[in-house]
Amino acid sequence: MADLENNAVDVRASLYKGIAGAIPFAGPSLSEIISTIIPNQRIDRIASFLKYLNERLNTLEQDSLKNNKYFIDLFEDGLIQATRALSDQRNKYLAVFLSKSKNINESNHTSKKKLFHILQELTDQDVEILKDIRDEGHWRTKNKHIAPSISIGDYKKLTTEEEYEHDLNSSLWNSHINTLERFNLIIAEREMLNIEYGIENINEHLDDKTGLPKINGYSYSILGKSLLNSII
Repeated sequence: MADLENNAVDVRASLYKGIAGAIPFAGPSLSEIISTIIPNQRIDRIASFLKYLNERLNTLEQDSLKNNKYFIDLFEDGLIQATRALSDQRNKYLAVFLSKSKNINESNHTSKKKLFHILQELTDQDVEILKDIRDEGHWRTKNKHIAPSISIGDYKKLTTEEEYEHDLNSSLWNSHINTLERFNLIIAEREMLNIEYGIENINEHLDDKTGLPKINGYSYSILGKSLLNSII
C-alpha cells in the first residue's frame, strides 16, 4: 500500500512538473525549482496558482520574465506560498500579485518582497476584513464579522467544548484587528480631547486600561491600500 501511495505521488508530481514545464517563461527552470524546493506531497497545491498566473501573462511577458532575477525571486516565494494555500482565492491573490510585479526591478524589489511577505502572514479572513474596512468602513465590517453575543444565562448552559468554541470565536475579531494593525495595514482612529467636557472631565477621552485616547474605529492605511491593489 505504501508503494502504491508513493507511486501515485510521483505520478502526480511528474504531471504537474510537466504542466509547469509547458509554461513559456519558466520551462525547464520552473520544473527544476519545483523539484528542488517543493515537497512532492505539496506539488498538487500549486497547479491552480500556475494556471492563474499563466492566464494573466502573455507570451512576450513570460519570455522576458525568465531573465528577470527579481521576478524569479518573487516567483520562488510565490511557489512556496502556493504549497500552503488552503483556498483557490489565495492562489488568485498570489497570481495577481506576481502578474502586477512583471515590471519589478532593483529599485522596487525590496518593497514588493516585503509586501509579499506580509500577504504570507495574513489569513484569507484577514484580507477579507481589510477589504471590507476599505469598502464598508469599520463598524459595518465589525458587525459583519464579529461573533454574535449570548446572554450570561445561555453562556452558563454551554458545555465545556461549546464554551471553548464560543470564547475562541468571540476573540477572533480582535485577533484579526491586531494582526492588521501589527503590519500597519490599518490605522486606529482615536477620540480627540473635547474641551466641552469641562476641566473635571479632561481625561474623558482616555482609555482607562491603556492611558491612550479611546479607539473609535479603524481605517485602512496607505500600506493596506497598496496590498489590496496588489492582489485584487
